[in-house]
Amino acid sequence: MQKVRIRYNPYRMKTSISVNGTDVCETDDYLQFREFIETDTPLQTWAEPVPYKDWHGILNELADEECYDEIEIVFEGRLIDYEDLMRACDAANEKREIKLDITYRLETEYSDAKLMQNIDAVMKTLLSKKFSALVDECGEHSQIWKDYGNLPEEYQFAKDKEFKIVFAGLYSSGKSTILNTLIRHNILPTSDETCTSKTCRLKHDKKLKGKITLEGFDEQGNTVIRKETFGSDEECLKRFWEITPPWGEEEQPGECGHDRNLSGFIPSVSHEGDGEGI
Repeated sequence: MQKVRIRYNPYRMKTSISVNGTDVCETDDYLQFREFIETDTPLQTWAEPVPYKDWHGILNELADEECYDEIEIVFEGRLIDYEDLMRACDAANEKREIKLDITYRLETEYSDAKLMQNIDAVMKTLLSKKFSALVDECGEHSQIWKDYGNLPEEYQFAKDKEFKIVFAGLYSSGKSTILNTLIRHNILPTSDETCTSKTCRLKHDKKLKGKITLEGFDEQGNTVIRKETFGSDEECLKRFWEITPPWGEEEQPGECGHDRNLSGFIPSVSHEGDGEGI
């Protein structure tokens, strides 16, 4: 059995891999691994094949068909990264002519919640009277004194801020397909022709525990189609097609006609588990 140990710290984009006890960066047998690791390339980027680099994905690059037909992968990192790695390896294994017997084990799990607790603890120290007195010694004309006064508000802003990412492009360029892949729910309509006729705002709600909600809004942000809950991607996608057909097709009367000024939809989804990372 080939034993592989992977440690991945997503906060610093640091990866370390050992094969049968040997660090891949300490041998010439895994030169491409060394390139990805030394350039701090996110693990998900090279777990999959990278054709222009002649990289066949992490599983195929690790596999030694002449010596091993079993691989044990021990992982240290976040649960969501561990699951992504398993999906990539299983998908690669399905395409192999000679299948490998793969076992996985999550040995140490990194918690985003624990990280936030650690950051909160650091901030508590920075905002303490003892640290404040040190800043005062620098004088009110110093830059650190000016920045320190804004620290509480800026930290709270950083914690509460919602990041908005806009996906824009020509029709049928793959926007909905990419988003479906990223959220791990096949809920946005896709087609080879012009398809999505309304703006969609995707939200994550871990309280849904695997379910999906969908609501429609107008240009002013007012709800014009009340929130509906679905137990599966198929149910939500079917509803999408019913109330917002592709360009050129008639919309269902009384559902989302132009008289109701429907501007778009807000699908809310959750990932199986705690939902971290979505």
